[in-house]
Amino acid sequence: MKNIIKLSTIILAILLLSACSVMRKATGNKELQWYKSRTWAEGIPQQMFTGFNYRTFYRQYHADSLRWKKAFRFIKENNLQEMAPGKYPIDSNIVFASVTAGPLRAFEQTKWEFHKDYTDIQYIIKGKEMIGVAPVTVTPANPFAGIDTSAAKYYTARPDTIYMLFPHDAHRPTIQVPGETIVKKLVIKVKTLDLPLE
Repeated sequence: MKNIIKLSTIILAILLLSACSVMRKATGNKELQWYKSRTWAEGIPQQMFTGFNYRTFYRQYHADSLRWKKAFRFIKENNLQEMAPGKYPIDSNIVFASVTAGPLRAFEQTKWEFHKDYTDIQYIIKGKEMIGVAPVTVTPANPFAGIDTSAAKYYTARPDTIYMLFPHDAHRPTIQVPGETIVKKLVIKVKTLDLPLE
């Protein structure tokens, strides 16, 4: 009898794990389908960079879509080529933008950064730059313990791509690429919601 109970428990555990796996895949598919639908994009043509975390975006967007709509409408509704460098309020301290036009720097002159409370939407208006992206190291005691530079990936940012960098995405922007000296750039900061872990 004890063996039957043990076997039944093991079978039940396997079935539950399988069900959880199927549910996670279904959720992932739902998130990916939503992202690919581009209903979030407010009509902007730019694509997200290849290392983009669409699952985090899905959760943040669906927790408060209005802040994201405002950010993407800002990109769509403004003539960024003609926009002067400076700071641009969009929605108080929840969504705001800055436009910069400045020199690129040698790799050694750049630094890693990350933001605990904001997601960066970085968009190159004119020119090209290299940007590094690496995960922020997370520990139970400190959710922002450091930067895992061994996992860093580097991208050449151009005007056809948007870099959405969440609080756990460290980034190293403004690295010079051959042939480029000045870059005009838009950075929109969107206050990130503190959501429960998945």
